[in-house]
Amino acid sequence: KIRNDWPSHWKGILKANNQQAPLTLRVNRQNTSTDDAIESLASIHIHADRTKASPVGLHIPAGTRIWQTKLWDQALFSVQDESAQLVALAVALKPRMKVLDACAAPGGKTAHLLERQPDIDLLALEIQAARVQQLVENLERLNLSCEIKIADAGDPERWWQGEEFDLIIIDAPCSGSGVIRRHPDIKHLRHPQDIAENVETQRRLLAKLWPVLKVGGKMFYCTCSIFRQENDDQAGWFLKNTPDAKQIHLPETHGLELEFGRQRLTGTDGSDGFYYAYFEKQPS
Repeated sequence: KIRNDWPSHWKGILKANNQQAPLTLRVNRQNTSTDDAIESLASIHIHADRTKASPVGLHIPAGTRIWQTKLWDQALFSVQDESAQLVALAVALKPRMKVLDACAAPGGKTAHLLERQPDIDLLALEIQAARVQQLVENLERLNLSCEIKIADAGDPERWWQGEEFDLIIIDAPCSGSGVIRRHPDIKHLRHPQDIAENVETQRRLLAKLWPVLKVGGKMFYCTCSIFRQENDDQAGWFLKNTPDAKQIHLPETHGLELEFGRQRLTGTDGSDGFYYAYFEKQPS
């Protein structure tokens, strides 16, 4: 399937899947700068290299127990792959903007949104109650806060209060085919029928959340998958079936340009495989 989707890249993807992933940090600019974070890490003998696409990303040696350092307790950074960092970096944020993080746990993107603009009105949804505690703990460590609900984002009737959102982030459930190097058991645990089930869930999220977005509002769809069926095919389906949706083109930092979005392949600049598509709601 990887070969069929990426005939010019499949060997590199498979090679990257079998290599150890780097440990990547996201600098918390509420508490420090990227330059100062590099110096702080050097002071405790940890070498850090800047990531290429994210201005707040740092690569440090794999296996570093960064969470056992005083810098971790000072909330200077979090662990987050560069590809995941590019989600919050792609969207414009303003104070008092009403934002929905539809599939929030474990909270990396939630925290990054709040680090970039603490004064947004952010609702974080998570369907799995067991994962919410990790979301809460991540925000508490960073001294960030937002409204959190345990709910199915694809069933707005059960949680939506009637005020439309300015921005919706959908980090959709997927095969995880872009993060196999971090979770090699994916090779054994995933089955062909899983992708078809994911596609149905992804389409339900896109279709059900679009009506709660303001006219002029934006929706960002992403996955940690490299399969077109979960990615560009979904974006194309959505645009075909949503007349008031307009595609927003993303910068080259977000990977290879496809028809409807962009794809970072596993191993690109040391990062995970990730897909991004961005839409704006037009007047009907």
